[in-house]
Amino acid sequence: MRGFFDTAQLGTQTPYKSEKGFLSCVSCGLYKNAKTPKMGPYGNGRAGILVISDCPTAADDAKGMLWQGREGSYLTTLYQKFGVDLFEDCISIPAVMCCPSHPPTAHELACCRQKVEAVIRQHKPKLIILHGASAIMSVLNGHRWKGRQSGIDTWRGWTIP
Repeated sequence: MRGFFDTAQLGTQTPYKSEKGFLSCVSCGLYKNAKTPKMGPYGNGRAGILVISDCPTAADDAKGMLWQGREGSYLTTLYQKFGVDLFEDCISIPAVMCCPSHPPTAHELACCRQKVEAVIRQHKPKLIILHGASAIMSVLNGHRWKGRQSGIDTWRGWTIP
């Protein structure tokens, strides 16, 4: 099967080491200050939709699941307009699994990328929606996208096969 995540056809594999060291929770270090470290997938996925956010917010971290703050209220209302229940129809996962106090770095994204890819392989979603620049870079970065990586406005509205 030919697809966006078929690494065998691309001739490459997800790297396990970067210029900053091994790609792991220890080398990233965000877990140390998170109330809910390594936040996993959340939702029932009834409609086969995977939503990837940038990272958990402080509200998400405090409650132990995604979409608990203002952004979650907005997305819940927005998705309902399209007949989609964010928690029943979707599975949500952050591009960076622990709540950072800063925008996620390339190294932090790389450390969590294997977990994001594992969720994609496990759930085989019909649709993946990327919310935020970090979510986009998590999916497109590295061996997949060789072009210039610019801000989120460049990617708004694009469909990635």
